[in-house]
Amino acid sequence: MRLTEFKTDCFAGLRDIKIKFEPGLNVLMGSNEAGKSTVVDAVYAALFKSSKLRMNLKEDIDFKIRYMPLDKGDYINALTSFNYNGKQYTVQKEWGNKNSSQLLESGGKKLAEESSIEDKIFDIFSFDRKTAKNIIFTGQENMKSIIEEIKENPEVKSTLNGFLRRAVMELDGVSVEKFRNRVLDSIDDFTKRWNLTEKRPENPNRGVDNPYLIGCGKIYDKFIEKGLKKREMKQVFEVEEKYFALAEELKVLKKRKENISKKIDFLSEKEDDIYRRGIIEAKLEAKNEKIEELKEVNKSWPAVLIKLENNEKKLSAVKRKLEQLKAEKEKAKKKKHLAEKVKIKEKIDKIDRDIAELKKKINDLPAVDRGDISKLRQLDERLIEDKASLKASTWKAEIIKAEKEVSITSGLNDKKVFKNGESFDVEAYLKVELDDSFIIEVQSQNIDFKMLKKRCEKNIEEKNSILHKYNAESLAELRTFSEDRNSLKSKIKIKLENKKDLLGEQNIEVIENSVKKINDFKNIRELSEIEEKLEDMLAEKSDLSSTVSSLKNKSLFAI
Repeated sequence: MRLTEFKTDCFAGLRDIKIKFEPGLNVLMGSNEAGKSTVVDAVYAALFKSSKLRMNLKEDIDFKIRYMPLDKGDYINALTSFNYNGKQYTVQKEWGNKNSSQLLESGGKKLAEESSIEDKIFDIFSFDRKTAKNIIFTGQENMKSIIEEIKENPEVKSTLNGFLRRAVMELDGVSVEKFRNRVLDSIDDFTKRWNLTEKRPENPNRGVDNPYLIGCGKIYDKFIEKGLKKREMKQVFEVEEKYFALAEELKVLKKRKENISKKIDFLSEKEDDIYRRGIIEAKLEAKNEKIEELKEVNKSWPAVLIKLENNEKKLSAVKRKLEQLKAEKEKAKKKKHLAEKVKIKEKIDKIDRDIAELKKKINDLPAVDRGDISKLRQLDERLIEDKASLKASTWKAEIIKAEKEVSITSGLNDKKVFKNGESFDVEAYLKVELDDSFIIEVQSQNIDFKMLKKRCEKNIEEKNSILHKYNAESLAELRTFSEDRNSLKSKIKIKLENKKDLLGEQNIEVIENSVKKINDFKNIRELSEIEEKLEDMLAEKSDLSSTVSSLKNKSLFAI
């Protein structure tokens, strides 16, 4: 990790400061009270100090008194950039009336949650805020007390020894153990739900139309994203084809419009003559038709009266049927309205069943405390560090000559039996038992093995206790429990929104009452059937009315 830049608008006595750090050793020079130590404190605060100050903690009260500006300003801020494993990170924090915190990573990734930023900083630096303040960012006035604490405090000395051993074991600045874990995590992060051998999802049926919703790797996510893009491109091509077809059709229509416009212009000149001639011809034709009609009426006058009477009876019957159909149509409308309410009720019932099932799944999953996840992660880190300390003090041993089997206890391992010629690795501690008359115990001088063993056993016991609490096997499984619960809660939220959309402004009791009333209309025909019948009856009524009117005119003429 290498610092590359520091900036602040206001921090204690600093104003509008911007410092670029070059590779290698950087030295801040200035007179007393120029702000050199304040720059170091500001860099430390940006990396490790929470932006949310709690005025019931002495540490936060002292921080505010010491660094808030003397001119009674209402905020201070700090920005620190650093390079780690080829990536650029920038941490920005502001303290005061409007606290804020964010971590920017090259590539556009951004974190704004305080706990997420703390976890990311811990992953990068591999030590906590207290270690950073007491060792990495300690001032010269505290150097003597820090050295004395390292000498007198076994726990601090052990922590520093472990830190130095890890530094010895690092290759090109990368911890072997952490590198391996990060590689495994990265592989898992990329390949979950993906078959690398066949270059497809682990279940070939879980493609774009039926994707996994949770627990997927980046490769699978990109595969789904690619499928969706292909589908989107296909739709774009289809729209383009329709667009081009419509454009061609539009060209044809424009051509037709031009031709019709020319014809209209031509005919408009003849319109007045044609109109007058049409009126005269229509009147003449009507007169001729009336003359012929009167001739026929005179011949058939008695038959006209009988036919008129029959058609009037039919017209009266049709009118009665029309009234009945209209009344039935109103009932059919009511039935259709109630049927729509029934469909809504069925959908709501299904949503309620789905929500109940999702809640059951949530109840089947343990409610994982975020603090337990954080604690378990810290315990894993400590166990890795302690095991690394043991590895740093490993030597080779071999049974050269022994008449009997020899019981060997090494490091944190259980007792094992070895024979002549067998070799084994020893990690910091060795106990040899030939029989009750010969027992020898050897410990490394580099570490306090008994203390380390006791600490490991305590950490393992605490870790197992947390895992047993949730009936889990690992930290990853605990995280999966938490993610699954959040996913199920999101689904419930969506279902409730769907239910709300279905109800709209309606009351569920009204819908339930509508469901009960639907049986009262079971013998009523469908609205479409009634409307079709009604349309036929109206046409029949119109025909009969026209016929009756015509027959009446004929009878009057005959008279």
